[in-house]
Amino acid sequence: MKTNFKSIAIFTVFSLFLLIALSFSACKKEPEPEPTAQNGNISGTVKDLSGTPLENVVISAEGLEEKITNAQGIFTYTDVEAKSYTLKATKMGYIDKTLNVSVVGNKTVAADIKLTMGIKPNVSINLATNITMTAAKVAGRILLVGDAEITAYGHCWSTSSSPTIADNSTNFGTTTQESAFESSIASMKSGTQYYVRAYATNKYGTKYSDQITFFTLPGEAVLLTNAATEIEFNMAKITGNISSTGLGTISQHGHVWSKNPNPTVNDFKTELGIKPTTGNFTSTVTGLEMEITYYIRAYAINDAGIVYSNQESFTTTKKFKDKRDSKWYNIVKIGNQIWMQQNLNYSAANSNCFEYNDAKCVVYGRLYSWATAQGVAPEGWRLPTLADWNTLITGLGGESLELFQFIGLRLT
Repeated sequence: MKTNFKSIAIFTVFSLFLLIALSFSACKKEPEPEPTAQNGNISGTVKDLSGTPLENVVISAEGLEEKITNAQGIFTYTDVEAKSYTLKATKMGYIDKTLNVSVVGNKTVAADIKLTMGIKPNVSINLATNITMTAAKVAGRILLVGDAEITAYGHCWSTSSSPTIADNSTNFGTTTQESAFESSIASMKSGTQYYVRAYATNKYGTKYSDQITFFTLPGEAVLLTNAATEIEFNMAKITGNISSTGLGTISQHGHVWSKNPNPTVNDFKTELGIKPTTGNFTSTVTGLEMEITYYIRAYAINDAGIVYSNQESFTTTKKFKDKRDSKWYNIVKIGNQIWMQQNLNYSAANSNCFEYNDAKCVVYGRLYSWATAQGVAPEGWRLPTLADWNTLITGLGGESLELFQFIGLRLT
C-alpha cells in the first residue's frame, strides 16, 4: 500500500500551528485596571519681605475654597485633587501675589509666598486763603500716585486736630496724574479754629499731608452770663461778658429771661444798647414773682445776627434789700398784698432806737416821727392805708385776727 506523505506533511504542519495557537491562547494576560488618582495636601506660609508672617491674608485658587492665614501666616489645604493650582494671596495694603503649585498624590506640597507692600499716594497742602466767617479755600498737590490708581483725593477738616476722611471732606474722585487741586470749604462756624489736611487714597491705603490750622473770621458775638446775684422777691442782678464783638458793632445787648428754659428776645429782656467794645455788662431784672424759678441768658446783636450765651437759673426769695443802706428784710405775701415782716430800720432824721439803744433797732426797727414816717419808706414801698388793713383783715378771716405779728410797710 502506498503511503501519501504529502497529506501527512500537511496534517503535521496544521497540527503544529494548532498546537502553537492553543498555547498562545492559554497564555494570554488580562488587561490591568488603571491606577486610581490619589489626593494630596498644600501647606504654606505668607510673609512680608522682611520675613514677618502676615495674618488675615486671603488665599484663593480655582476649585479650592478660600483660606485665611492665621497669626503665624500659615494656611493649609488637605485632601485636594492631585493637579496644578494657581494660588493667589491678597491682603489690604499689599500687592497681590500668585504662586503655581503641583499637587502629587499622598504628598504635601509647600507653598511659601512673600508679599510686597503697595506704595500709597503722597500729597501736600498749602495755607488756607479767602477765609471768611463760614468758608475758606485750601490748595493741595498730588506728589505721587503710588502703585495703583488714586480712587479718592481732596481735603478733610475738623475742629479737632488730625482730621480724617471720617470727618468733613471733599472728594475729587479718581486720577492717575500728579497735579494740584483746590477745595472750597463751606458751612463752617465763625470765630472757630479749624484743622485741615490733604489726602489721597489708592488700593493700598490713604496718605495724609501735614496739617494746617486757621480761624474763621468772627461773625456772631461771643458772650457768657454769670449766676444771678442780689436775688430778692421780685428782682435780681445778672452780669454778662462779651469776649468778642464779632462782625461790626454790637447794636443791642442785655439779658433775656423766662419761667421756661432757653429764653429769647421774644420773652422778657433788658436793652442796654450799643456796645462797641468787649467787657462786662449788668442787667437789673425786675417785675419777678416771689419764690419762682427763672431762666436767664445774655444776648447780643451785630451784623451777623443775634447770639445767646449759656443759660443760668435762679429762684426768687422772700427777702427785700433797701438800696439806701443795703439792709435786708423778710417779707410775706398775704392774698394779693406783700408786706414787710420787720419794722424799718433806716436811719433818718428825727428817728431813734427804742430806749435810745442802738442794739434794739436791730430787733424792733426805728421809731419815727409822723412827719418823718410819711417819706421814709424805701422806693416802691409806702405806709399802709386803712383800706390796706381792711383788705388784710378780711382776707385773713375778720377782725378777730391778732395783727400785731404783721408789722411793716405795704408794697406799693
